[in-house]
Amino acid sequence: MEINAGSVDELPGEQGMAHLVEHVTFLGSKKRESLLGTGARANAYTDFHHTVFHVHAPLVNSITGRPMLPQVLDALDEIAFNAEFDNYRISKERKAVQAEAQVRVRAL
Repeated sequence: MEINAGSVDELPGEQGMAHLVEHVTFLGSKKRESLLGTGARANAYTDFHHTVFHVHAPLVNSITGRPMLPQVLDALDEIAFNAEFDNYRISKERKAVQAEAQVRVRAL
């Protein structure tokens, strides 16, 4: 799922916000966590123009034997449209995003 919102949409005082929202929504999703162990792989990234959430999944859930597509779409729906922004997750992901930014600065 590609969302046309990225770092280009941030105002000067909002730098890093798109990346933070990506982290909070993706890593805070309980339905994304339910994909673990099913044979699915999920990831997310933010660039200048986009925020992307992607899932590569087998046709059938290796645990339940049921089709994966409804479960994957349910997880993506939660991530993009029904995310929870609780204080604990925001604080945790803010630290992760700041650490990633420091790594990029050191690489320059």
